[in-house]
Parts: sequence; C-alpha cells; structure tokens
Amino acid sequence: MNPDIPSCGKVFVYNTAPSPWMLKYSLICLGTLVVLTFLKFVEESPVRSWKMVFFTAIPLAAIICYYVSCAFPPPLPPAPEKKKIENYRAQMELYVRHIAGVRSASINGSRMDIDLDSEYPLQRMRQIALSSGSTAAQFMKPSGSNLTMTIHVTAIKRDRLEIEYDTKRGIVREQTFD
Repeated sequence: MNPDIPSCGKVFVYNTAPSPWMLKYSLICLGTLVVLTFLKFVEESPVRSWKMVFFTAIPLAAIICYYVSCAFPPPLPPAPEKKKIENYRAQMELYVRHIAGVRSASINGSRMDIDLDSEYPLQRMRQIALSSGSTAAQFMKPSGSNLTMTIHVTAIKRDRLEIEYDTKRGIVREQTFD
C-alpha cells in the first residue's frame, strides 16, 4: 500500500516533509502582503482599503511566484559518479598539459604519466608531480572510498620520478631514476 495515495480509510494524506519551494512561495506571498499593507498606511498611496490590499496581493504574488518558478527552476539531479569521474579525468589531463614545461600528460585508471620537455631539478619535477597527481586523485576517487594514484614523470622520454599518492595517507612511495 502506497502511503502517498489516499485509501478508503483515509480522506487526506499529507507529505510531512517541508518543501523548500513551498517555503519560498509562502515567503513571497507574505512579503507581497506586507508591502501592500505598508502602502495602505502611507498617505497619498493608491492602496487605500483592505479589500484593495488583498485583491492586489493575490494576483501580484501569483505573478511573482510564476516568475520565480521560471527564472529559478529546481536543480538537476546529480550526474552519475562514473560520468563525473570521466569528465574530471579529461579536465585534469588538459590542466596538466597547460603547466609550463609539460610536453604531454595522460591518465589511465589510477596511473598518471607526465612527460616534460626538458630536464628540470628533482624538486621542480616533484612539485609538478605532486600538485597535479594529488589534485587528480582527489577528484577521481569514488565518493566515500580511497584511491592510490601512481604519478610517473619522464623528462625527454627518460624515466625520472615515480610517486604513489594515497588520498588518505599522502605520499606512500617515491622513487627516483638516474
């Protein structure tokens, strides 16, 4: 039996959860009524009677509520997590490719490969690897879980640095190549 549909024994069934949209519309109606009530007590105002306050407030509030419902529609449901992670992966590849000194970058699963266009000091390579790899790991991890990302840095097609970054523990392993 569905509790949202009235049955023979129940005349009315109400949803007890308050709707944020209903609160918004109630506040709009109340605000319109307050403004018109204020105008009733202002001298030289076109609103002079209570009847005019109510008969002006009802259509005015309806017009404002209709405008609000069209101008601010309810938010879309969240995108599936796999699609979001795929979009993040593509954006992170673009982000890393735009870093000065990076020739190419790719992300395959939990591995990020960065190829630099020239030799850099180890500290600079480590900085590029950690800034891009840790950001990618945080964006690409499934919600409520952990991700270990391997960041492999090459300079002019020679292996230089490999770092394993865990989203909960930080750097797990770091290896340099000569």
